Amino acid sequence: DDTTSAGQKAPEDWYRMARDRALRSNDKALYGEWAINWAMAYPSGLSWGDAVAATRRGMQGDSVQNLEVLRFMFASNSLNSANDYKEYAEEAQRKNLFGDIVKVLEKGRADGTIEAGNPMIAEYLTPARSKVAEDKASLPAQPSDVRGSGSASVMMNFADVWLGYGDYAKAAAFYEAGLARPGADQNRGNIGIGNAMAMAGDHAAAKAAFAKVSGNRQSLARLWQIWIDQQAQQAAPAAG
Repeated sequence: DDTTSAGQKAPEDWYRMARDRALRSNDKALYGEWAINWAMAYPSGLSWGDAVAATRRGMQGDSVQNLEVLRFMFASNSLNSANDYKEYAEEAQRKNLFGDIVKVLEKGRADGTIEAGNPMIAEYLTPARSKVAEDKASLPAQPSDVRGSGSASVMMNFADVWLGYGDYAKAAAFYEAGLARPGADQNRGNIGIGNAMAMAGDHAAAKAAFAKVSGNRQSLARLWQIWIDQQAQQAAPAAG
């Protein structure tokens, strides 16, 4: 605090030391705060990965929420091991999200985490690639194209697919349509809209959506908000 108030930046080792001591204390909340403090001060794949790990300890979410966490890890470059990539690919495959599978495993190959002979390529990537064109052609392009009324969960499932394909406008439209249906999971919808808008570069809309999130997704929404602020700070010098 003294270093920061003096207009300087405390060394990264200090953050790591505080994080380690908080972890040894078995105080999950304290560990979470210091893991996030480290990611805020020194954002990297490692620090963000630690912040995500700390956040996951308190979420106790379902499969949908696990996918949401993995998508944040993709955005924050905190998929740090082949096991991280495999977890994402497996989660996406369970939901037939071929766009996610291709996107995440191509990234793993590009950054060298997934080597050419890794079994994930034959098991997940190659089959997913073969299904992309047919899958995209079968999707409704807008909520009004959905046969019948379309429940909240159906709309959000379509939104998840479009998000995986990187069509953020369509994803947001389907999340919004889902939110308008009876019995909608407001937190799922707003996390989805925030994710789509963040990846599209509309940071104001993303933060507005994340601000509406409550319950056990709120901690993930906080990570997204911190990450968005970092993107804005990085863009400011370039704009100047």
